[in-house]
Amino acid sequence: MGRKGKKKSEALPPSDPEESGGGPITLMCTAMVGIGDPPQPFLVVRLHRSEEYWSSNAAGLLDMCLAQLHSPSSDRPPIDRKEMNRTDAWKKDGCPCMMVLDELNLWPSEYISARGEVTDDTGECYVAYGCASNLRQRSRAMWLSVAISLLMSPKMAMSKEKFFGRFPGLEEVVRQVQQQKKVFFLNQQTVQDEEIYTFLRQLSSWPSGDPRAWIAPGEGPCEV
Repeated sequence: MGRKGKKKSEALPPSDPEESGGGPITLMCTAMVGIGDPPQPFLVVRLHRSEEYWSSNAAGLLDMCLAQLHSPSSDRPPIDRKEMNRTDAWKKDGCPCMMVLDELNLWPSEYISARGEVTDDTGECYVAYGCASNLRQRSRAMWLSVAISLLMSPKMAMSKEKFFGRFPGLEEVVRQVQQQKKVFFLNQQTVQDEEIYTFLRQLSSWPSGDPRAWIAPGEGPCEV
């Protein structure tokens, strides 16, 4: 069982062991950040280097999403995960995603993000970001972020259940991100660091990892 949620006014421990002095860490966390003017919500997934379950399933989940997204009647070939548009950008070079995270004082040890972009058969574009301390884990974080963004699309509404059955814990992750997006629009502005920390929600079921490493946040700023 996870620990009881903290009050909204309490900040959660940092999610990097170096930042927390060896204290609790979050092995996987998500944030909805606003990029552009006016800000539009984009999902960012962060994977700790010790995370195992989602790291090992990231490629398979995205491949399954891309296959589902492809229309059999399309003249275009199926989207290949290895050929999708990807951009790695550094905070020092003014990466928009990293600049927003820096403004929010969220994950201060991160200095680079991977931006993934997928365009479906109708021309609709999906963009999401991943953060991690090394190239391999950053790729996996980006794959997860793109996959979750695809699962939130209305085009995937009829097929989500088979994904949830295949990947334990995925339903809770998608529900968490959907809440983050709803609150983002309710706020009608880029969320602040204290608020975004409250979005890191304790999952009701976690397939792997030491429960002592989980962080149990409080409730969000409003019910949605």
